[in-house]
Amino acid sequence: MKKTLIAFVFIFVFSASAFSSDTIEVIIDYGGSGKAETHKLEFNEGDTVLMALQKTAVVETHPVGGYIFVTSVNGVKGVRGETAWYYEVNGKNAKVVASSNTITPDMKTVKWKYEEDVCSKTVDKVRGK
Repeated sequence: MKKTLIAFVFIFVFSASAFSSDTIEVIIDYGGSGKAETHKLEFNEGDTVLMALQKTAVVETHPVGGYIFVTSVNGVKGVRGETAWYYEVNGKNAKVVASSNTITPDMKTVKWKYEEDVCSKTVDKVRGK
């Protein structure tokens, strides 16, 4: 009886680990423009945080130079100089653009936030506008 039980436990544990996949939680915070959403999704090696958002929402982007900016999520559009979409990883503001920030197993959450646009003002100052 003990041998059978041990074999069953071993097979169960081995099977569960053999089919486990990496997951990340994607939170979309509409900043008062709608109720926040939380999605849990599997990711593959090489996926970026932008790709994770695109798997969970309808996303519009705009390229500027070598960067890709998220301009709209599920119809909630940023307004230049007023509101914009930003993201954080594991509760900390991101330092890398979303299109090149590859998801790693230590990333548990990516939160996209619709909030005050602080980048456009900075960019406009640099451009002399």
